[in-house]
Amino acid sequence: MFIHNTNSVLIYFGDSSRGISFEEYRRAYTSKGKFIPEICNFLKSSFLIQECFFLRQTHSTNGLIISKETVRDLKPFLYEGDFLITDQPGLGIGILTADCLPIIIYDPTKHILGLAHAGWRGSLSGIAATVVQIIKKQYSCNPSLLQVFFGPAAKCCCYAIDDTFAHRLKGCKNYERFLNLKNNCYYFDLAYFNQVQLEQCGILPDAFCYDYNMCSICNNSFYSYRNQKEKAGRQITMAILK
Repeated sequence: MFIHNTNSVLIYFGDSSRGISFEEYRRAYTSKGKFIPEICNFLKSSFLIQECFFLRQTHSTNGLIISKETVRDLKPFLYEGDFLITDQPGLGIGILTADCLPIIIYDPTKHILGLAHAGWRGSLSGIAATVVQIIKKQYSCNPSLLQVFFGPAAKCCCYAIDDTFAHRLKGCKNYERFLNLKNNCYYFDLAYFNQVQLEQCGILPDAFCYDYNMCSICNNSFYSYRNQKEKAGRQITMAILK
């Protein structure tokens, strides 16, 4: 567990010790807001927040904006999507991962917060760039002032990919920079791939924080779909505006 805590924002990077088990994960998804995992109560009491919200993630580029007008009608896991954006303080917005990349985008000037669940599908579809485009349009944010945090995920040391996926990457400019060839196998740099997309949106190179971007595959503190397959639980990344 890691916590990034400033006067304006708190970001919680969980691990398997305080995550969601496979059984809770499946039940939360299938109940569509009727079952709330116990971890939600832990998060609310630990961080003294009114509510915490999660979506039923589908590896899409869809998501939800939580505003003052919409917050009262929401429940955790009620809607599908892979990003959350809010300008409301005291609310926890979260994503669940087990090798996918948690991306937190924060505007310290406008006090806007965005979270994205970026697996390889969402990353290739540009989910992180989608979040930036939305907050730029909705809140007039300046991309050059944004801060980006990457959480625990599959990293280039362990994220082996097959030839089919490597072929898909060849449509990206200078795709070789995202791959490492080792023992006749390609390894994918998921975080750097998203960084390049975000830099193309106008975010500055020194705005990216990798301090919490541990590898979820070779670090046993984390759930990993690569290691545990369908029975993998999910760790939590949550961010809160103060």
